[in-house]
Amino acid sequence: ATQMMTSHLFHLAVFSLQISEQSRARILNLKIINNVVLENVPMFYIQYLYLTDTTQDSIFENGLTITLLALAFSVCAIVFGVLTVLVRIFNGCLELIRRRYNEDFHRLYIEFSFKSTIAGIIKPHHVHTKQLLVDGIRLALQIELSQVEIVYIQLISAGIKVVAKFKYLTEDGAQKILKELMDPNSELFQTFHKECAKLLKIEDPSVRLEVLRLHTKQEQEITDGADDSDDAVDTKKSDVKSHIEFGLRSESAVQEASNAPPASTLEDF
Repeated sequence: ATQMMTSHLFHLAVFSLQISEQSRARILNLKIINNVVLENVPMFYIQYLYLTDTTQDSIFENGLTITLLALAFSVCAIVFGVLTVLVRIFNGCLELIRRRYNEDFHRLYIEFSFKSTIAGIIKPHHVHTKQLLVDGIRLALQIELSQVEIVYIQLISAGIKVVAKFKYLTEDGAQKILKELMDPNSELFQTFHKECAKLLKIEDPSVRLEVLRLHTKQEQEITDGADDSDDAVDTKKSDVKSHIEFGLRSESAVQEASNAPPASTLEDF
C-alpha cells in the first residue's frame, strides 16, 4: 500500500503521498510486526493445535494436506520476517559504525532550483521525482547512489527548489564540489545541469539551474545553533516583556485602589 500511495501513478494526487525515508522505514517496521507477530505466529499456533487434535493415524488423512501446506507457508513467512528484521538490524549497525569511524569523510548540503521563463516546462509532478534527481546527481558528480539523499522538493514560482545532501565524501571530492558547483561556467556545473534536466525531461533552453546555497556539515550546525540562539533570545525578550507588562498592570491596580474613596462604615450613618 505504501508503494502504491507514493508511486505517483498517472500523476494523480491520490497516489502522490510524499513521505521521508525515515517514515517509510517506520511503516515497513510496523508491517513486519503486523505480519510476523500479529498474524503468522498466532496462525501457526492455531494450525498446530488443529493438527495435533485431529490427527490419529496419518497426517495425510481427514483432509489435513491443506492444513500442512498452510502451516508450511506460515513457517516460511515467519522465517522471512525474522531474516528481514536481522538484515535491518545489521544495516543499522553498519551505519552506526560508518558514522563513528569515518570521521575523515565529509558531508555537504546543497539547495538549488530549476526555473523556466516558459510556463508549462516544469510541471507540478516534478516534486515527485526524487529518485530521478538522485540518479542525475550521482551521474554528474560520479558518486555512489548511497551518497546522495534528497531532503525535499518544493514547488516555487516558475520552477522547483531542491534540498539535498551528499554523504561520505573525501576531502578532495568535497572541495571540488564546493569550488566548481558554485561556478556556473565550470564543467561540473554544466554536467550537473545537463544530467538532472535530461532525467527530468526539461531539456529546454529556457530552463536554468541556480545553486542557492552549498555548505558543509559544520556550517549547517553553526547555522542551526544560531537559529536556536535567536529563538532563545526571542523567548527571553518575550518573558521580560511579559514581566514588565505584569508589573505595570500591578502598579496600575495599586494606584486605582489608593485613589478609590474609602468604604462606608456604620459610624458614618
